[in-house]
Amino acid sequence: SDLYKGNRCFKMIREYKEADHSIVNELGKIFDCDYDVSRKSDLEQVIVYERCGKVVGFAQYMQVYEVLELLYIVVSETERGLGLGTEMLHYLEKLSGVSKVILEVRKSNEMAMDFYKKNGFGVLREIKNYHRNGESAFSMEKVI
Repeated sequence: SDLYKGNRCFKMIREYKEADHSIVNELGKIFDCDYDVSRKSDLEQVIVYERCGKVVGFAQYMQVYEVLELLYIVVSETERGLGLGTEMLHYLEKLSGVSKVILEVRKSNEMAMDFYKKNGFGVLREIKNYHRNGESAFSMEKVI
């Protein structure tokens, strides 16, 4: 269990609140230097992972009927390897009506590819020139 200053440390996954704006933007810059959570569409939703009273990760997604499209899943560099990303992924998979999760991942992001494969995702196809810099991405899917 997590310890925080000698006391039990609580962790939770919860919906994004406006008070989380600056930390979520800071975490989002890991992926995209222009990331700003306030630019999300009305269809997109965000959950955060709070540990010891501090937001240390988030996931941005969109659910259309039974398909959940994962747009971002981010864990603070200092908290990686503790299973937080997997916990957020499992949380999203259990949302009402979800039977499939889809996403795109940068071809060069081997750490993310390994994470998704470990969590049951398969590669559907490569999408050439997907990113602004011309880099390709892999489309991945997991049927729940």
